[in-house]
Amino acid sequence: MAGGAAGISIGRNAFQHRMPDRFVRAAACIVHHGKGVDEAMELLKV
Repeated sequence: MAGGAAGISIGRNAFQHRMPDRFVRAAACIVHHGKGVDEAMELLKV
């Protein structure tokens, strides 16, 4: 996002993830809420 991205494309990697809802929530956290990767990764932990 810092490099100028406007968003992301969700596809196979999200849909085939073992927890697709958390994957998409983590991605949205980065895109829409300006969170960092480390914060997003916390959402994927079980």
